[in-house]
Amino acid sequence: MTRHARADGFTLVELLIATTLLALLSVILFGGLRFGARAWEAGGESIERTGEVEAVQQLLRRMMVEAVLPEPAGAAPEPSVAGTGGRVNFFAPLPHHLGTGGIGRYALALDERGQLLIAWEPRRPERRLEAPLSAAPSSVLQNVAALNLSYYGSLAPGDAPGWHESWNSRTLPLLIRVRIDFPEGDRRRWPDLVIAPRLARASGA
Repeated sequence: MTRHARADGFTLVELLIATTLLALLSVILFGGLRFGARAWEAGGESIERTGEVEAVQQLLRRMMVEAVLPEPAGAAPEPSVAGTGGRVNFFAPLPHHLGTGGIGRYALALDERGQLLIAWEPRRPERRLEAPLSAAPSSVLQNVAALNLSYYGSLAPGDAPGWHESWNSRTLPLLIRVRIDFPEGDRRRWPDLVIAPRLARASGA
């Protein structure tokens, strides 16, 4: 009976080994869970960053591709696009959700706080394209280090098309390129955005 009872029990050494193995398994399992959680968070942040950039690019593409050549509002014709490397003003249809229709004046610029701003308002004959907009701008992208705009086309009849750092012409540029740089260490990436206004070919013909 004594020998049988000893055979059915566990020795202290066996209990120590089992406890050690259980502890090792717990450490491995917990480490795997933490790694998985970190990988999930990193992947989620990457998707969020990519989604933010893609959303802003789609917004800019929708606005600029609709750039129009409005009828002159006064005696002196005004440009259809007035742009520099850091700012651009143009005419395009007002957003559909406003329900008003018509042509609006748009402005895209980067402010001193690193915010990419967009503003629009209905076109008024007394206000030139380059005039400041009375509407409050909306911030569509924050923590931006630099905005660089360039324009492809012919500034004068007969000139060969090329890239220009500024544009102030009655005709639309064939292409508008938008480049954005983020601060050092920022993991967001901005692929080159090149937009072709739909009416540019007709206006340049």
